[in-house]
Amino acid sequence: METDNNAPNAAENQPKPAQVPLSPHALAKKRRKDLFNKIISVAILIFMVGWVFAAYYGVKGSDDTQDSEQTITIGNYQFYLLADSTFGTYFNVGGKKLPIAFRLDPRNASTISLDPSAVEQVLSAKKVYITFDPNVEDKARMAVASAEIARITSLYNIETVGAYIKDSDPPSENVPIKTCDAGQQFITVIELDVNNLTDTNIKNEKGCVIVSGKTADSLIDAADKLGMNLIGIKL
Repeated sequence: METDNNAPNAAENQPKPAQVPLSPHALAKKRRKDLFNKIISVAILIFMVGWVFAAYYGVKGSDDTQDSEQTITIGNYQFYLLADSTFGTYFNVGGKKLPIAFRLDPRNASTISLDPSAVEQVLSAKKVYITFDPNVEDKARMAVASAEIARITSLYNIETVGAYIKDSDPPSENVPIKTCDAGQQFITVIELDVNNLTDTNIKNEKGCVIVSGKTADSLIDAADKLGMNLIGIKL
């Protein structure tokens, strides 16, 4: 008996199970997770690009003659004004000389006060939480300030975790809630704060490092000031 190759396959004719649509709650949860992942991805991309600029122009600056307007010398430190208006320099870590770029103009670094014990508090930690209020108006710049510090702590193999000081609205289940009270031996909390009633500064309050700025932009500058000091650039 011959088989008709054109005959419809019985399995193909079976009705396919209908896909159950996500509930409003599940859909909202998925969207929140996707948004958070996008924010983190953008932050990582920004700093990857920054490192590329620092590496290229920093090496070029050491090999070629730079115009005096592109080279900035502050104390014993030399910086190069990069094409993206950041400031590149070199630093030593683990016996290696590496390039890095900062948003903070090194000529303005001395205007930001820093408690030296805050640097020791971070460098002595095995784990660091960088936390901020997720409900502030300029959340994106808060994330930038957080990433500016995290890129430095990662160089020292300090486990660094992003956190919030309170629940976001709506809540983000993937982000831990950490405040200064979460600090303990070998665990340091770095709290980022925007407050127009305070000076831009970095201080150590009973083992909690508080980085403050009058605006979100000045907070990024304060984060860079801390970052500079973490790698030994004391301005």
